[in-house]
Amino acid sequence: MRALMWSLSEYYIDNLAEETKKGHRETALKGLHNGGYSPFGYDVVNQQYVVNPIEAAFVRKIFDAARERRGFTEIIRELEAAGIRGKRREKPNAIRIENALPVIIDRAAFMEVQVIMNERKQSGRKADYLCSGLVYCQCGAKMHALKTHRRGMSTYTMPALPSAGRTR
Repeated sequence: MRALMWSLSEYYIDNLAEETKKGHRETALKGLHNGGYSPFGYDVVNQQYVVNPIEAAFVRKIFDAARERRGFTEIIRELEAAGIRGKRREKPNAIRIENALPVIIDRAAFMEVQVIMNERKQSGRKADYLCSGLVYCQCGAKMHALKTHRRGMSTYTMPALPSAGRTR
């Protein structure tokens, strides 16, 4: 009897998870907010996404700086002065619907910046060290380590400036 109850319970939980996913997908297809934090540059009013004019101005500045291949240090200072703080959020299972949100950056500008950012990606083998991908410079760039072999000893060193955050 207990095994039967566990089986029914497991079926109910799996079915409920599937139905919840369907509901989230339907809500996303309508372009409505599914909960949680809204993306940077947007506010949520009555479950609808609306452009936040202050944050949208910063989004445009960030894209312009990327297109002109300038650093982001000054923009980060402006964001801090305005009291705007962002968080890096990874949402691997997020539902992404094309053209569901009001446009801040046109598609051509977005694709141009994607090409530039892909060119700037570091290639090669990354060193496996304790804080890999977790340490950021004050300018917002990821810090990385260089692995060297000196006289038979393997050591890690941190460069003076992160490669992605250098400005001249």
